[in-house]
Amino acid sequence: MMLTILLITLLCATVVAISARQPRLGYNLDRDIQGQLPSGPLNVLILTAGVGGGHNAAGRALEDELTQAGHHVTMIDGIRAMSPVLAWLLVQGYVQPLRFAPWLLRPVFGVASHRWGARVIQGLVSATFGGRLQRTIQAHNPDVVFSTFPLITGVLGRLRSRGELTVPTLAAIADYGAHALWVAPGIDLHLVMSEQSADIVRQAGGMAAPMRLPVASSFRISYQRDAMRAALNIPGDAFVVLIIGGALGIGDVEGATVEALAAGAFPLVVTGRNEHLRARLEHRFGQRDEIRILGWRSDVATLMGAADCLLQNAGGMTCLEAIEMELPIVMYQPIPGHGKFNAQVMEQTGAATWPRSSSELRQLFAAAARHERPLRVPAYAVNQPSIHTVLAALPTFVHDAALRAPQPRRSWQQISVVGLLTALGMVRTSGEPLMALAEVDAGVDRVVRKFRDAQLSRRIDDQFKQQWTRWSQSVGVRARDER
Repeated sequence: MMLTILLITLLCATVVAISARQPRLGYNLDRDIQGQLPSGPLNVLILTAGVGGGHNAAGRALEDELTQAGHHVTMIDGIRAMSPVLAWLLVQGYVQPLRFAPWLLRPVFGVASHRWGARVIQGLVSATFGGRLQRTIQAHNPDVVFSTFPLITGVLGRLRSRGELTVPTLAAIADYGAHALWVAPGIDLHLVMSEQSADIVRQAGGMAAPMRLPVASSFRISYQRDAMRAALNIPGDAFVVLIIGGALGIGDVEGATVEALAAGAFPLVVTGRNEHLRARLEHRFGQRDEIRILGWRSDVATLMGAADCLLQNAGGMTCLEAIEMELPIVMYQPIPGHGKFNAQVMEQTGAATWPRSSSELRQLFAAAARHERPLRVPAYAVNQPSIHTVLAALPTFVHDAALRAPQPRRSWQQISVVGLLTALGMVRTSGEPLMALAEVDAGVDRVVRKFRDAQLSRRIDDQFKQQWTRWSQSVGVRARDER
């Protein structure tokens, strides 16, 4: 009997000690962010990746805005710095399935978007290539590090958690659907587009703050729509649908074009670097006047200035740019995995409309073209801070994010505290577990409430000792009275 009680006590005490370490947050609240930031212009290092086009675009937008603010900014390909072979594998492993077998992305995303699957991937990449990235960072001697790519963020989070990276580190997430691979508990702050995106990051164990992520300056200009249409030889009274399949021209771009034409809209199609798609569309629609087919363009801002809405299938920077220009967004046939997750979150936040079928898309465009049902115009939340505001008050933003960080798992803590105190009570009260359990009930509730605040969990040991002292004294008095 005594051996059993001892084993229960040791097991419960171990679980209490582990749970008190905030396993869900994984962030050291004692970090001196203020002391790690020098006054005046900062040396900023932006780590991006040449996988698709959006991550580099996010990095360039950050670079431009921070440079204009007077900071010294360097942007490099973080994946290539870790390994050129890894960079090649990621590009091929992402581009080829998107073009020829997009269904393969669904199981990959299923693993990567799960919290523990993401941690395994991040751990493997960090263990294999983390040292190289750390040496690259040390060579640039930055004051602040930004990441715009999930795998880089994961490695930075590990380095930061282990104390091998000693400067504030932030992740800029251009996707509304900030899945678990985007999140690393060691990152000081994940910068996201909406409060819903911040909640997703918190549930994955990270610290997040909604903000107005920067875009290229060309998207902050007010364009004259008639002039932009005249330059493209588009009628001024047409309902123009800008169809973009990203830099790679992926997704059902052709199907979306067919439905836009059937609805009486004017498709303005950008095929990116997908020359095969461009040739196919020109062969099918090239003789029609009510469509324009373009290849790779660097003046997407002017195209948005000529359009009435944007049709997209992935999300990311193109959608952020459309939001900056207050251009309605329609998500159609989103690519499996992160594209569909983006569409779900964007629809929930009111940033986009997501028709589920071709007939629904046609009806949507037809009603909009006839001015019967205007499309929803996306907008940032009121008073959403800019990157300048975040950097200027980074300690405050990190502190506020910590207060809203996910709570430790209280169920295991409650069971552990009850089990521990009950086992000890069985010894003190000569084998009367029911009396011991009743005696500690009030104390357990008070202890569990303390776990609900992530910051107070650091002081749980002191709180537990105080509760135990009061309880043991009470049990001792009762035992003497009964004798």
